[in-house]
Amino acid sequence: MGTKILTADEILAAPDLEERIVEVPEWGGAVRIRELTKAAQQQMRRKATGPDGQVDADRLELLMLAACIVEPQFSEEQVERLKEKSASAVDRVLQAVLDLAGLSPEAVKQAQKSFRTGGSGTE
Repeated sequence: MGTKILTADEILAAPDLEERIVEVPEWGGAVRIRELTKAAQQQMRRKATGPDGQVDADRLELLMLAACIVEPQFSEEQVERLKEKSASAVDRVLQAVLDLAGLSPEAVKQAQKSFRTGGSGTE
């Protein structure tokens, strides 16, 4: 039995945006994050790219937080104010966002391992 090839309608209807609750003890509670859509990712990249074509990593981090924290929702102005909050707390949320996007060092390592072995990357 072969692998089923999906139709375009099946792909477009698939609920594929994962959400997670991230505990932030420094803030006394939690936030809900959601995986980025491709459109949000592209918009975020455009907003973080300067006229010289270079990506401003600091701006990109804040845009990623604004786009991925879905509860509570933050405006870009509010998320900018997170720079004045605990680095540990903000980095905890940012790390969870990166994990969800498959961009954490561990996720990248697993993807590279999977690519090299041609398998799932699990042993």
